[in-house]
Amino acid sequence: MIRHNNRIFWSSLFVIALAVSFIPRIELNDDPAGYFSDSVPLTKAIDVVESELSGTQSVHYSFDSGQDQGIVDPRFLAEVDAFVAWLRAQPEVVNVESFTDTLKRLNQVMHGDAKEWHKLPDSRELAAQYVLLYEISVPYGRDVTHQMSADKASLKVTATLKNQQSQGLIAFEAGARRWMQENLAGISARGAGQSISFANVGLRNIDSMLLGSLAAIALVSFCLIIAFRSIRFGLVSFVPNLFPAFVTLGIWGQRWRR
Repeated sequence: MIRHNNRIFWSSLFVIALAVSFIPRIELNDDPAGYFSDSVPLTKAIDVVESELSGTQSVHYSFDSGQDQGIVDPRFLAEVDAFVAWLRAQPEVVNVESFTDTLKRLNQVMHGDAKEWHKLPDSRELAAQYVLLYEISVPYGRDVTHQMSADKASLKVTATLKNQQSQGLIAFEAGARRWMQENLAGISARGAGQSISFANVGLRNIDSMLLGSLAAIALVSFCLIIAFRSIRFGLVSFVPNLFPAFVTLGIWGQRWRR
């Protein structure tokens, strides 16, 4: 170390600088499906579901009409259907479940199955009759509260998505709310469900861990200042203690890109 101190010093600085250059490649994100290797049955099941069946994540929206029996209002139905159409145009979405599709199908069937009648009913009375017809046609022991509220004031829309990381899922939900604000004057809803909840929990965990790491760094620096009884020497001696963390994060960032 003494004989080759200059070489070791500059070589170490080069390695540290190289490692630091990879740190910005690290993406603060959370991917629950990526917790496990490809050999784990859960990962294989997720792949089969996405490739053969549907997506593994769902976002639910509850649209409130603001009045009892409000779901039969043609204007309300048109706005919900416009949002459903927007959802289906998104590349992340593989399926959308909405009662507006049921009303369109009923309207078509009641007009001789003509394709031009595959549309929402144009009157409140006709929509109410279709809702009643659908209610009395469901099997015994079931109801329609999985699609609408008991007072017929709210409709539920469910979007099934391909597996998304936390950042992508939250960005999708934010984009949906932004579209509603720009295109729907009377209604608005926030995305809900297990997928959204865990996405927010994952990002909050990341923020908490970063905050905890910074607090630990500050505490170590404070301890060194007390040990050396000097702010300058304490801060200077603190710098080498960061090098192992920088190298580790740099290796992490380099492997992340792979």
